[in-house]
Amino acid sequence: KDKSFIRANYSANADIVLERADSVLAVEESLLKFEKDSAYVEVETATPQVFEKRFVKTGLSDGIRIQVLEGLSKEDKIKGPEKKDAPKEQDKKG
Repeated sequence: KDKSFIRANYSANADIVLERADSVLAVEESLLKFEKDSAYVEVETATPQVFEKRFVKTGLSDGIRIQVLEGLSKEDKIKGPEKKDAPKEQDKKG
């Protein structure tokens, strides 16, 4: 006999997986930029700290990371967010 039951006034969260992709190239969604309806990332060229715009075709997303179907390889170095300098000592003093 099944001994499971549902209690009134309780709540639960569930994730429903509609599609899944394993072993794919994916990047942080925050690294994508958009021009009209096209997505692109900035990729480092052969010259360090020089970046070029590279349009990409995207696939599935979990809201944090997004699959890249075309336009990028795992060897490419993508430009990330600008790093802010740590506050100077005088800035820390009130």
